[in-house]
This record gives sequence, structure tokens and C-alpha cells, in this order.
Amino acid sequence: MHLETYDYLTGKPIEINQDLDFVALIQTQHSTRPILFKAVSDGEPNVSGLKLYLENKGDWKNTQFGYYTDSTFLPALETGSSRYTHFVETNDATYGFYDTSSNGVTIRWDQTSSNYVWLDAQVFYWTGTNQVNFRLFFDHS
Repeated sequence: MHLETYDYLTGKPIEINQDLDFVALIQTQHSTRPILFKAVSDGEPNVSGLKLYLENKGDWKNTQFGYYTDSTFLPALETGSSRYTHFVETNDATYGFYDTSSNGVTIRWDQTSSNYVWLDAQVFYWTGTNQVNFRLFFDHS
């Protein structure tokens, strides 16, 4: 499975990658643009149980990270929109028997890819350079 990012204004694909980057974050403000992506199959059959966790905020402890997910592309869904729901940080997220699903975000899956996922960050204060860590879990057979 890989991630495909999209332009949040037009919905056009940008690139395939494993890292997501908010690009420019300004203290006391929302991110300048949301991250928009889909998880896409690399041939894994029967994907199920796709969940996204905010595992660790790193040095961004006072930042609120938001998400919104939909099967349809919504043009120009801006950061700070009331559509976003805040993640609950889940240190050492696990999957399966020890599922921390109460804090995970379930993302719907069709035959080959997930719904669109928008990510937002509202920065209040940070120190240092430790990166934020999101974790994606899924089953396949």
C-alpha cells in the first residue's frame, strides 16, 4: 500500500509517497493548506479495517491535528473548517487484539483505494524538531 497526495483545490494527483508534509506551519495558526491523500493498494487483495492514528505529536504537544474523510473530493476544503475532527494522540498504537480503535479514525475502502483524507494542524506552541508520527493499520487477505 502507498499514499497518493492530491492538490486540495483541484483534486489533481501530486505524487506517490510515504511521508506527509504540512510544508509551512505558523505558530498560533492553522496550516497554510491541508494535506489531502488516499491510501492506494499495491495489489493487496480484500483490504479491510483501515485505521489512521495520530501516534505521537513529537515536540508539537500543544498542536491540534484534525482530519476529515469523504468518498467524494470536496474542492478547496480549507484548514480550520468546522468539518475537521481532532485526533486523540495514541502513544504506541497497536492493531488487532490490542486495538486502540477508540482513538483511531476508520477510513472507508473501495476495491483499490481509500476515501479521501484531509489533515489539518493548528499550531499553538512548539519547541525542537521531533516529527509528528501518524500510523496506518489495515488487514488484507
